[in-house]
Amino acid sequence: FTIPAATSSVQKLGNVSISASWSGVTDSLQGAYVSINKKVQISDGVLVQVTASQAETFPDNTLDDLSQPDYFPLCKGSLDFVVGDELIYKEGSATYSYYNLASGRRVYSKDITTVGGTMEKNVISGLQVVSDSGHTYVKLKMSQKAAYTFRYSSSAISIEFHYTDSVPDDLALSKNPLFSSATWSGSTLKLKLKNGFLGYKAYYESNTGYLVFQCNNPPASMSGARIVIDPGHSSVDPGALGFREDYNEYEVNLAISKYLKAELESMGAYVYMNNTTNGRVELITRLNNGKSADPHLLISVHANSSTNSSSSGSEAYYFNAFSSDLAAKVSSATASALETGNRGAKFGRFYMTRDSEFPAILLETGFVSNQSEYYKLITTSYQKAIASRIASSIKSFLSSMGMGNVATGTQSVGDIAGGTAAVAVTGISLDQTNATIKAGGTLSLMETIKPENATNKGVSWTSSDESVAVVDANGNVTGKKEGTATITAKTADGGKTASCKITVKGTAVSVLLNRSEISLQPGDKYQLTASATGGSGTITYRWASDNSGVAVVDASGMVTAKGNGTATVTVTASNGASASCQVKVASSSGSSSSSGSSSSSGDSSSSGSSSEPDGIVPKEEEITISRGNSKQLTYEVRPAGSNPKVAFKSSDTSVATVSEDGVVVGVKAGVATITLTAEDGSTCEWTVTVTASGSIWG
Repeated sequence: FTIPAATSSVQKLGNVSISASWSGVTDSLQGAYVSINKKVQISDGVLVQVTASQAETFPDNTLDDLSQPDYFPLCKGSLDFVVGDELIYKEGSATYSYYNLASGRRVYSKDITTVGGTMEKNVISGLQVVSDSGHTYVKLKMSQKAAYTFRYSSSAISIEFHYTDSVPDDLALSKNPLFSSATWSGSTLKLKLKNGFLGYKAYYESNTGYLVFQCNNPPASMSGARIVIDPGHSSVDPGALGFREDYNEYEVNLAISKYLKAELESMGAYVYMNNTTNGRVELITRLNNGKSADPHLLISVHANSSTNSSSSGSEAYYFNAFSSDLAAKVSSATASALETGNRGAKFGRFYMTRDSEFPAILLETGFVSNQSEYYKLITTSYQKAIASRIASSIKSFLSSMGMGNVATGTQSVGDIAGGTAAVAVTGISLDQTNATIKAGGTLSLMETIKPENATNKGVSWTSSDESVAVVDANGNVTGKKEGTATITAKTADGGKTASCKITVKGTAVSVLLNRSEISLQPGDKYQLTASATGGSGTITYRWASDNSGVAVVDASGMVTAKGNGTATVTVTASNGASASCQVKVASSSGSSSSSGSSSSSGDSSSSGSSSEPDGIVPKEEEITISRGNSKQLTYEVRPAGSNPKVAFKSSDTSVATVSEDGVVVGVKAGVATITLTAEDGSTCEWTVTVTASGSIWG
């Protein structure tokens, strides 16, 4: 028997009647009379309780549905009083309802319920600050679940407890990497920050009833950093369209995100990236996936677009103030890599950036509506440069937040002192219990630890048969050969386990090159050969160089050295496997050819002393490149040893652009003249022909 939910009127259900039959004999008894009282209506002065996990709050002196960065959520269980009647706001076809609270906020009607009665004055009798390797837990023993107001500034966190007339003493914090002290001013707790702030969430601890503010500690190093990457849009939602139908905004976002993931992982960070390749991923799913990784930060990667084709530059949006420095660093780094203007950090109300649990930004790398910027964005060398600079800026941000400042321990004041032990793990589950992957394919398993506030969330991963499938320390599974294997996650606390049965199908794919590294002189050629295994059908190969100013490669794998430097030639087989060869190009001793390196005589970026040249001669006067591809201009300075300052200029930037160090990028089909001018006035020119067809792999 299920009792119906309360309504606005009394429900008289009558007497409970119980009947039983046995061996043909039936009897019944009548029980108590049941009636359900009417639901207490929310009205002015009524005591209410938060029912949402985190109830969003708004100013009580406005009526709109705009999230505000200075208004942080109230956690489930919090008590407050309603002021006035229900408020209704309509925007287009949407209708929103709210109540104002006596503590000075407005909340959605759906996020609270009536509890009736009154609330006595709150007494906070104890304060405890616990720090482990991942988080700081600020715990308060309270007689009432009184509402609070959370505030952030660059120097401190303050929490005002409403309806409270007694608090414990101050607490100096020597065992914490995040806060240096906890002091009281009336019923407001001030937690002084040592460096920066990496987000928080609040909840009532189930086993003690304490109110807990769980804050992210800075990682000990990049190997302890947890980062979420969200590639904007998806395979069925291309975002903004560029100048090529086969390469839209989503393709740009995904490529940069993949390179960024690799860069961060090479630094030792744990990276979770939303899978957007199998269809649309709703925003709430993207965010919840990210929150499951318990990250130090989240970055959503997008590209910009405008009706004004001349709009250009990089920018990053933040919502919470503690995310603004991350936005500024990432925007600047991206602009530098893309060789464009830095539009800087900007406030925005994007869904992916509004959660208070961690710093989060939405990056607009550049404008796909700007032809020159678009062709940079689809070029591999620029994508890699953007990813590398972003990764470095993330490391810089975490360093400014106190990365490396490790301190653990528990400090208490009041009758909570020595009270709470660590919250034990009670269980673990995986997001999948059965999965099928191809040999050579990968799969990321996500674990969920219970309870959510468990102190030690460490997990180890094992495979029952590593010849079939292997798993790394972060739950990333790789198929090795056909068969089945069981992947098991085991908690460090309590040894709780959860498993996923992995079925591997097919044969692992691979591709091998005859050389992994070659050294050439400008003008030399070398034939690379590839051999692939696995996959189906006839295997074809696609070749690409990430620096065509140093070396180019044709469709057969023939490498031609162009100028001094290092390039990576990559072959991608149609079975999905790829391999690379590093190409080092250096002129023979005494050569005066230049490709822009600081040691060569034609360095266009030199800031040292200069000597007057007799002349500057291009090594190739006529150059042909595909739209979207780039090439390093090379030239000779005579006499050898001269080191003039030079500048480059394109006669038509709508056809081809040139960087300050002589890298030409094809923008659209046509012909442009690139002119080099030395400080003594001597010049040389290249005729650059840009063809319409080009490789998106640059």
